[in-house]
Amino acid sequence: MPDSAQDIDRLLAPRSITIIGASEKPSIGRTLIESLTACGCAGAIYPVNPKYVSVCGYSCHSRLDDIDARVDVLALVRG
Repeated sequence: MPDSAQDIDRLLAPRSITIIGASEKPSIGRTLIESLTACGCAGAIYPVNPKYVSVCGYSCHSRLDDIDARVDVLALVRG
């Protein structure tokens, strides 16, 4: 079983963040990506939306399964 300190580190200092429902349109997903970028998030950002090739300059994935990396934090957004 993982150490609880490691679990909280993954949340507080994630190495990767996935945003399912990310969009180029004004939306919660776009705002989240812009905010992460503006605050200097050190982790990788993986937008997921089959309608886009990229979102906010990040390569967009069609499905969560298409991400070939460990995901520390996942945000599910709509609208």
